[in-house]
Amino acid sequence: MKRWFICGTILVLLLLSGCGKNLETEEESPLSKAAGIELDAVLLCVDGQEQPAWRYLYWLARDCIQLQEQYNSANLTLDWDAPLESGGTLAKYAKEQALADAALFAVVEEWAQIYHCVPEAEENITTQWSDMFLTQEQARELEEIGRAYGKLYDLYRTPGSLLAPVEGELEHFAREQGVVEIDRILIADKGDRAAAKQKAEELFARFNNAENQAEMFLELAASGDDTIGPRSLKNAEWEQCLMDAARTMEAGQYSGILESQEGFSILRCLPNDTVNLEGEYFDFLLQSAAENCEIQTTEPYEKIDVAKFCAELQREKQK
Repeated sequence: MKRWFICGTILVLLLLSGCGKNLETEEESPLSKAAGIELDAVLLCVDGQEQPAWRYLYWLARDCIQLQEQYNSANLTLDWDAPLESGGTLAKYAKEQALADAALFAVVEEWAQIYHCVPEAEENITTQWSDMFLTQEQARELEEIGRAYGKLYDLYRTPGSLLAPVEGELEHFAREQGVVEIDRILIADKGDRAAAKQKAEELFARFNNAENQAEMFLELAASGDDTIGPRSLKNAEWEQCLMDAARTMEAGQYSGILESQEGFSILRCLPNDTVNLEGEYFDFLLQSAAENCEIQTTEPYEKIDVAKFCAELQREKQK
């Protein structure tokens, strides 16, 4: 999972509309015209928080335009009603993606209130970005959520804070995600399996009797048949028996001799650099909260026709 997206998405999305003019509050919004919904109407509730329609429609518009551009660049015709292999249609997929985005931003707002990370008035910056879908006030609201995310992340990285991971939490996350550093000594089966097994036993004895096992492991691994070196378990292309063995190992632990089709392996589990996992884990926590929140939609949401909505937006975009 890459470092998650709120701050970066705010900047990217608000800058994507070089094609459009600033939307003044007195103008009729393209979002409202395309959906036939008043922008201040309640379209959904996230954990009891009422969400104005413009927030959901904004994400739906971005998702629709992005999908349309992807299809155009591939010289394909976008059919919103075509069934997907995973089930449903592309229209349903777009609506669900926008719903997930709206829920995510609602969770950030909720957490900002809970953990007292709401940006203070003097921190407010008048946004100068142009967006054909948003008024300046709406753009400012999204920007403030992005800055709330930054404040939450700072709190999360503060040792002992209410959001800071407890001891072992990052390590547990790494193991669940397969982000475990593994190195190995490999004696490949090159047509004489008995000889490969004998050599593996000899190397294991050398390693086992060494005063400094870590140095000996590095030496033997470097002279073995695995030339890649240490790698994250999630990026390892090994046989299942090796993957299963690696998942049971703790940092600093060595395996015995493991036999597979490839040959004979001895594994070493390396400590994770948990600093590099901090951002990923924080985003995982937010994403999990968004996926598990209670979302209630209203009748206007159910009636949104994605194909018509997208077609109307394309007409507005070309003006």
